[in-house]
Amino acid sequence: MPSASLRRPARDRILDTAEQLFYTHGIRAVGVDRVIAEAKVAKATLYTHFRSKDELVAECLRRDAARVRAGLAEAARATPPGPARIGVLFDSAAASAAEPGYQGCGFINAAAEHLPGPVGDIIAMHRADLLAFLTENVDREAEDERAAVARVILSLLDGAKVASMSTGPAAFTDVRPTALALATYPLLTIRSE
Repeated sequence: MPSASLRRPARDRILDTAEQLFYTHGIRAVGVDRVIAEAKVAKATLYTHFRSKDELVAECLRRDAARVRAGLAEAARATPPGPARIGVLFDSAAASAAEPGYQGCGFINAAAEHLPGPVGDIIAMHRADLLAFLTENVDREAEDERAAVARVILSLLDGAKVASMSTGPAAFTDVRPTALALATYPLLTIRSE
């Protein structure tokens, strides 16, 4: 009897395998032959679903972005609007950093590899989703001020993602109070240019 993993559709096995390999080892370091071998599919099967490695990488990032959007939607359902939702985002990131096999943010890792093709667009859309979530939950009257504060909080989050590679969850818990203070109080004027 085939194992449960082999009973899953080939496309899902390819994507699950590629995501794990790309995240663990880096996108450039993993060739399609390794994905094919570990997903236990034929080369023709991979190329039936994905015309190129670039297309496979893009679909992996789209799936990851969809999971993040679902997480943001869940935070929005479970937490009242406002800075508390931003706290949930930092808490979630800290929990991820505590997981075994944590290798940082897949989007930052992909951006660091300077990949060609649609990857940059997918990363930009992911960042736009995060920025929109942050902007919605910053406690300010003026839209431009909310957006300016949200950009600073996103920079804190990005920095924590990079720092988490060496400090783990503490990278997020250390900056969480600053992010919440920025989202809650007009501590300083942030100029929008």
